[in-house]
Amino acid sequence: GVALVDTKINGYGQDIIRHVAGIADKPITTVINTHTHFDHSGGNIELPDTVDFVVHENTRAQMARDTCEPVTNCDAFKGENAKYLPQTTYSDRMSLFAGPDQIDLYHFGRGHTDGDTFIVFTAARTMHTGDMFQRKGLPFIDVANGNGSATEFGSTLLKAVAGIADVDTVIPGHNPTPVTWAEFVDFSGFYNDVVSKARNGKAAGRSVDDAVAAYRVPDEYSDFSAPEQSVRTTMQYVYDGR
Repeated sequence: GVALVDTKINGYGQDIIRHVAGIADKPITTVINTHTHFDHSGGNIELPDTVDFVVHENTRAQMARDTCEPVTNCDAFKGENAKYLPQTTYSDRMSLFAGPDQIDLYHFGRGHTDGDTFIVFTAARTMHTGDMFQRKGLPFIDVANGNGSATEFGSTLLKAVAGIADVDTVIPGHNPTPVTWAEFVDFSGFYNDVVSKARNGKAAGRSVDDAVAAYRVPDEYSDFSAPEQSVRTTMQYVYDGR
C-alpha cells in the first residue's frame, strides 16, 4: 500500500485519494501525522477507516483530548470519528516496513508541539520535518495549545541534527520546495543563536525589550528573516522558561 505524511485540512481527503490513485496502483494504507494540528491531520477522517494512522504518543493524546482549541483538532475525532484516532504510536523511535520501503520515525523532545515526528525515508535519503523546520525564519511554536516549547525547540533540533544520518533532502512542513540537509542544519544554528542571546540577556539582567533591540542576525545566517515581533515572541518565551 501507499504511506502518506499528513493529510492537510479537512475537505482535502478525497482530493488526496484521487491524486494518489493517479500516481500509484495501490491504496493508501498508512498515514503518518507529524503532529496534531488541523492543517496536518484534518483529512484523516475522510480516508478509509482501514488506514493505519501512526503518530507519536503525545500527538495521540492531543487528538484524544476532551476539549481543545481548533488548531489542535481534537474535536474532529469525537463520536463516530473516534475510530480515526491513531492506534499505532511510539515514544522515541520506530521503523515501519523494511528494505527499500523502510521509514524511520524519530521524536527528540518538545518543539512546535509536544509530539513532533521527524520522518526519514531511508532509501530516498529524504526527511520530512513537519513544522519543526521553518525555512529561513523563526518558527511558530504552539506553547498555548500543543504544549510546545521555545526553550526546548533548540535542543530538539540539535538532537535531530546529531541523531539522524544519511539524509540529503529535507521537506519542511510548509514549503513546496525540498531543501538540503545543510539548510536544516543552518536553521538549527540560527534558532539556537536566538535562544542563546535571549538566555544571555536574561542572565545579565537585561529586559526582553533590551534583548530584542540588541539582537542582530549573525553574518553566517544573513539570508534568514528575523522580524522584530518574531524575535520578541521567541525571546519572551525563553525569558518565561516556556
